[in-house]
Amino acid sequence: MRSGAMIDSVKAAEQRLKDYPKMKIAIQNLTDEIAQLQAVLADESIASPRYGEDAIRGGGGELTATEAAAARREHTRERIEELRQRIADLQRQIRAVDRTIAELPSVDCSIVRARMEGLSWWQVGERTGFSERGAQKRHSRALRDIGFMLFGAA
Repeated sequence: MRSGAMIDSVKAAEQRLKDYPKMKIAIQNLTDEIAQLQAVLADESIASPRYGEDAIRGGGGELTATEAAAARREHTRERIEELRQRIADLQRQIRAVDRTIAELPSVDCSIVRARMEGLSWWQVGERTGFSERGAQKRHSRALRDIGFMLFGAA
């Protein structure tokens, strides 16, 4: 395989690992937003049309109160579905990262997870029994493996 594709997959893997904690927070925030939107739906009812006031008019472009409420509810339902799809995509990416890291040798897994936690190279080396440089080398090799497992490019 071209070295350019390998570099791209390594960079993409590195970015995915960096984004991992952010993805988990995003899922929590999106879940909260869905709950809030569902509460709005539960609280908002559509009034029965009132004779004369909500009469269907031709071509004015204005919605009756009942039509406007129904349109808001439909928009809210669409927004909830969009948020659910985003959550599902983030969860899929998280599962892929978890599966990938689990397949690494245990020392590489420890190094990668330590970096995901934000530890410095010195701290990673201390935790895993490597020098800073040794931990960096193991991490680089692990990123190549992760890039291949996540994106099929080595």
